[in-house]
Amino acid sequence: MTTSITYADGRQESVGTDRGVFGSLLQLRRERKQREARAAREARLVKLDRDIKALETWHHEWRLRWDKDYRTLHPGEWCGYHKGPRTGCEWLCTTTRSYGRMLERRRVEGEDVVDIVTWDGRVVRRVPAHASGTVSPLTTAERRQATRNVVDWVRSQVDVP
Repeated sequence: MTTSITYADGRQESVGTDRGVFGSLLQLRRERKQREARAAREARLVKLDRDIKALETWHHEWRLRWDKDYRTLHPGEWCGYHKGPRTGCEWLCTTTRSYGRMLERRRVEGEDVVDIVTWDGRVVRRVPAHASGTVSPLTTAERRQATRNVVDWVRSQVDVP
């Protein structure tokens, strides 16, 4: 049985609370729910922390990629060879650079070389000019004159002034 005491200043206090028949079960249920709520809150905080760190990492890499001044503030974190943030490319950079140096040593001095590049300008492969099939035996002036001749011929066929 619960006795309620009311003081002159308006405060109330309960004294002698009897838990009743289901009081212990309700208390256990309340404690279990509080534990579950604490565990869920901890899990949310851990996930939030992971998400914040992932966002910070992404933003750091984005700034390295697009902000040259930011690269100067973080000197060891930009890979000039890959033109990107240095994330796990140390072995690859070392291997690729040593392979490139080996090719440079093998290359004959004065030999024409054609660079095969990607859309962003990165050199994928270097091929000797005679093997690439892209180098024309004509000079630049001869190619331009041939283009003009073709244009003149097309205009004469179409009767364009």
